[in-house]
Amino acid sequence: MMYVDKLSKLFDKSIECGEFFDVFENHIDVKNFLTSIKYFKDIVICGTDLNGHALLRFLSYRLKESNLYFTETTPCDWSHGCEGYDLIPPKKLVERFGKDVLIIIAKEYSHFLTESISYDFGITNIIDARGLISANFLFIGQVGHYTRVAESMFAQFMSNSMLRENALKTLGWLEDELSRLMYFEFFKNILNQFSYTAPQIHGDCAYFASDLFDLDSAERIIDCGACDGDTLHNFLQLYGKNFESYDAFELLPDNFYRLNAVVESLPENIGSKIKTHQSGVSNTTRDTLVWGENKGARISWDNTGTPSKLSALDEVVYERRPSLLKMDIEGEEFPALLGAKQIINDFRPILAIAIYHSSEDLVNIPLWIKTVYPDYKLFVRKYYSYVCSLYELVLYAVPPNRFQRGLFKNGMD
Repeated sequence: MMYVDKLSKLFDKSIECGEFFDVFENHIDVKNFLTSIKYFKDIVICGTDLNGHALLRFLSYRLKESNLYFTETTPCDWSHGCEGYDLIPPKKLVERFGKDVLIIIAKEYSHFLTESISYDFGITNIIDARGLISANFLFIGQVGHYTRVAESMFAQFMSNSMLRENALKTLGWLEDELSRLMYFEFFKNILNQFSYTAPQIHGDCAYFASDLFDLDSAERIIDCGACDGDTLHNFLQLYGKNFESYDAFELLPDNFYRLNAVVESLPENIGSKIKTHQSGVSNTTRDTLVWGENKGARISWDNTGTPSKLSALDEVVYERRPSLLKMDIEGEEFPALLGAKQIINDFRPILAIAIYHSSEDLVNIPLWIKTVYPDYKLFVRKYYSYVCSLYELVLYAVPPNRFQRGLFKNGMD
């Protein structure tokens, strides 16, 4: 129970610390970052996705004398702005501010963007904030078009004693030392803003923890949040043609197009076993609206966004008799599990569920699984990616007949 005691003490200490941003600013990386930008009058955030919103939230709190703006490298409606701030096309930046403007990159592939902005526009004051953001923010959803970041999670755990108690209960349920260490370190990163220091696994291995279970040629995979085929690609790299069926759900048209391109490029004996669904996943089948794009897109909460569709797994893939459910769907995981309850009851699949999108998910998803399916064994694994450096915490719920302790075949760091 060592980590339970440590987390309990961490909660007590965090309650005494006060405001989230006061804790955040004491981080050495943040101090250096603020020192490097504090004399710039005009600061442009490159990126309007979750990273950009998180950076805006912090800078607007800390830099009262600076003017903040957004720019984007992808086509968009420039006239509407972003969160009330001007959204300026890259080619207009020098014309409006001169070459001394500061650009802070808050997008994936930031090293390419740094080179492009410098070469195309002659701007040399460019800071890549991706590493800072991913080490110190946890993106956990939206209210309307406003991104909530670690501040919200910090506040929720500090103000909700039941949430803290259930987090301690979840920690006590985890089956192995590595799970307990990773879960504790995740909380330490959120509450004290220390960079994550525990071992982590490369994202290419996410959702298929070979140290916990083996997959064979009879597997029937349900991939919720298939994006552009990244998880499918990793699965095929690990297991090749050795599976029975693979259903991939993706609600964004651009991602769905790329996903289908991946499937169409495969040999017929593999591609014929894969079915794609242009749909998100939730507790019911219904029409919806989606806000955002690419990997940060999520269901809208304020009746704005792009029309899309949601499906309940029990209604659309029950006949597949799934053996593994993977879910990484930007905070919709818990409703999606409720929409797959009959599948879980009847076929007892392995569950690989992202739980890092909200404070509730960190606690309530493992709590629900352990309450409804008490014999399932719970583990967590922390993943990272060289491309975007984001931390992802995945909960594995493994039925006893599928659990198989083995040596790590995944890439550990």
